[in-house]
Amino acid sequence: MDLENLNKNQLILLALLVSFVTSIATGIVTVTLMDQAPPGVTQTINRVVERTERIIVPQKSEQPAQVNNIVIKEEDFIVKAAEKNSANLVIIGYPKKKSSLLQGLAGDAQKIEIENVGTGFVIQESRVVLGDKSQLPEDQNEFIVTTLGGVEFTARRATTTDESSPITVLEITSSTLTEGATEPFSSVSFADTAETRIGQTAIALGADDDLQLLLGVVSRLERAAAGEGENGSRIVKIHTTMDVDRRYSGGPLLNTDGAVLGITIAADGAHYVVPARYIEELLKGKQSTHKEGEPLVNKGGKDLDIQ
Repeated sequence: MDLENLNKNQLILLALLVSFVTSIATGIVTVTLMDQAPPGVTQTINRVVERTERIIVPQKSEQPAQVNNIVIKEEDFIVKAAEKNSANLVIIGYPKKKSSLLQGLAGDAQKIEIENVGTGFVIQESRVVLGDKSQLPEDQNEFIVTTLGGVEFTARRATTTDESSPITVLEITSSTLTEGATEPFSSVSFADTAETRIGQTAIALGADDDLQLLLGVVSRLERAAAGEGENGSRIVKIHTTMDVDRRYSGGPLLNTDGAVLGITIAADGAHYVVPARYIEELLKGKQSTHKEGEPLVNKGGKDLDIQ
């Protein structure tokens, strides 16, 4: 066949035929080479093809998740810290004298007149009351502690291994003296004294006729002298910006988590906080002076020994 004698249409058909045959031959050669090629080459080609598909056909976009911003104020933490510990705040007093209250039907029922002397804080787990030793009479060992809700308990001074401590420890020696009342105390958590930082928020709780609160920050950390416990790094006193008075002395100093940083002491014109770590050690060395089965005051208003 002479190509020169082909017309235009025949030349086009011939070109298409040659292209078709060439494509088939190329496909056969490619498949043959792929079957004979090492696995690494095949994987590379497959990844290129897969990546190309991803670029050409993008994935459907997902709806963005809705974000709700919750604003938590510091005052919310302060309120919760006060609520958590206020049930353990008590007023410490001692029996001053007894006067007849009821006659006849009540028989020997008597009213105990109480002289309130200070604020205390109850550690429920140990059934003890912590207070400022300077506020309590030295010759008085038997006390009445009253919650802010009016529930009364008897307590007796306990012996500790550190008699020089500014904190006194009273041991609760009776069930509630208030008819029909139950113990309102809640569990107490102590903060890690080593984690106390200057500038952190501090909350002081006190008691008068009702709950008192002061807000400030930790202003100074007084540490042991060099060579006295842990190379002088041990915190022995915490100072704050608050000007506390006797209403707060014996009460707790809290952080915003409601944990106890220490017990406030206000004596001789100075005020500071005894750290929680020292208090925990003091409680471990407490020696009970109350004998089991020997209540100080029986429920129902029986007589109380007065010194």
